[in-house]
This record gives sequence, C-alpha cells and structure tokens, in this order.
Amino acid sequence: MFRTLNAIGAYGRKAELNDWESGKDFYSLDHEQYFSIRELTLLKRDGFDTIQFLDIRPNYPVLFSVEL
Repeated sequence: MFRTLNAIGAYGRKAELNDWESGKDFYSLDHEQYFSIRELTLLKRDGFDTIQFLDIRPNYPVLFSVEL
C-alpha cells in the first residue's frame, strides 16, 4: 500500500531538503502534528512510503519529495 504524507516546514520555515536531513521539525498537513527524520521508523510502520514537502503558497506546490 502506497501512502504519501504531505508536510510543510515547521514554525513558518520554508521546507528545505537540508533541514530534513539535519533533523529539523516539519508539520504534517494530514495529521496536524510535528515530526522529523527521527520518526522515520514510525512513519514507515504506519505505511507511508513518501513524504511530499510543500510550499505554504496558494495551492501548496511541491518543493521536493523523499522516498522512505
């Protein structure tokens, strides 16, 4: 089963790949909670295979994606 988690940068920060890799927080639009790369095992366990990091601008354009 393929599931994608949609996220934005936490605390008003723009989502950046280096922030993901360095362990900074992001906000899940789907679950309305904060998470980071430290929760990777839990995300995989919950069935997610991709995270789409979105911009906050109108229509939430995708900035980058990460395969889990």
